[in-house]
Amino acid sequence: MTAGQIATGLGLVCALNLACGGSEPAEPEATPPPPPEPNRCVVTPVETGIEGTLGANLALTSGAEGLAITGSAVEKGETSLQGYPLDAAGVATGDPVRLEARGDAGSSDHAVPVWTGTEWVVVWDTYTKKDTPSYRGKVHLARFGADGTLVGRSRAISDDRWDIASPRLAWSGAGAGAVWSSSPDQEAFALSFRPLDTEGKPSGPTVDLAEVPRHTPVAISWDGSAYGIVWTAKVGNRRELFFARVSPVGEVEVPAVQVTTGGAGGDLGLVVTADGYGAVWTEYRGGSYVMYASLSREGLVAGKPRQVNEGGRAIGYYGMATSGTEIGVVWTDGSANENTSMDDMHSDLYFARLSEAGEILTPPQQVTDFGGRSISAIAAWKDGAWFVGRDPYHVEPLLLYRLTDCDTPN
Repeated sequence: MTAGQIATGLGLVCALNLACGGSEPAEPEATPPPPPEPNRCVVTPVETGIEGTLGANLALTSGAEGLAITGSAVEKGETSLQGYPLDAAGVATGDPVRLEARGDAGSSDHAVPVWTGTEWVVVWDTYTKKDTPSYRGKVHLARFGADGTLVGRSRAISDDRWDIASPRLAWSGAGAGAVWSSSPDQEAFALSFRPLDTEGKPSGPTVDLAEVPRHTPVAISWDGSAYGIVWTAKVGNRRELFFARVSPVGEVEVPAVQVTTGGAGGDLGLVVTADGYGAVWTEYRGGSYVMYASLSREGLVAGKPRQVNEGGRAIGYYGMATSGTEIGVVWTDGSANENTSMDDMHSDLYFARLSEAGEILTPPQQVTDFGGRSISAIAAWKDGAWFVGRDPYHVEPLLLYRLTDCDTPN
């Protein structure tokens, strides 16, 4: 072996740190794995087959036969309250049923349908007398079949009151409970509950649950033995979320319990869970935050309220639904629109999926991306899919979407 070959060999040995007093080379740092892709639902627009505009004040509900959607429509200058039965794919199965036609007097809130097992029952508020800025009217109820046929005729389930707002309904299987806010004298406002029988007729007197601000939002759900109700009321200089539980005959089992301490505003949502209820509301602290809490049947918060989004702008309306084990929440948010204000409510639709305990399974996902004015958001669960939508405010056809495969990162 020549001297050059020996030097070359020693150089290789030293380079490998196997001799010559060197140390072993450091292991290269492992590249950290990329963060997991968040779960995103596959969004498919639904061709509902609903012609014309079904505009403001939409509500969507799931039933054994499919879905039902209600809203206000304008035909030849006249506004009417209409209901459509839909199949399990979200397609209209017949002509709309006109629940009520109205002129200058009208409804300020959603007409909310619930499925009884054989038909849809709907409540809404109608004004008959105007004394600006107040209105006087009643809460009305109507029923229509799965085929869209009106059953009987609409009836009033309240007496004349001022500023009726937020009428909501929950079905128990043996009747229903209706709740709304109103005033007897344009000064004091109360949250009222009334039990109804299987035909929608009042089966007991109206019960005032709490003193509330004018036009307070409210939500109600049947938990299998009683009705859970949430609303907002003033505590000091801001509103907070409250809960009460009422028996099928109107007996107050859990009087008003304050749920939040950080403020609660905007629209509300409430669904039944295995351990009680899931509630959503908006908290304002330098931005608009979608908040969720798991509540016991006594209205106690399990753990802490959960912040769902990273902050939004001009969050207005909620839709909420349950699959039986998971919760879907949809809301309108103006974050993607530069000129958003609470006055014109130009916003898009966002969706998130949560466990009943509040774990975020699908983080907020933007469903629409074109803005526009909107004053309602809707959600329902049917046959393995979330249905979400928003009203086009009498501008264009109904916007309804089917969300599937929400467990798949994409």
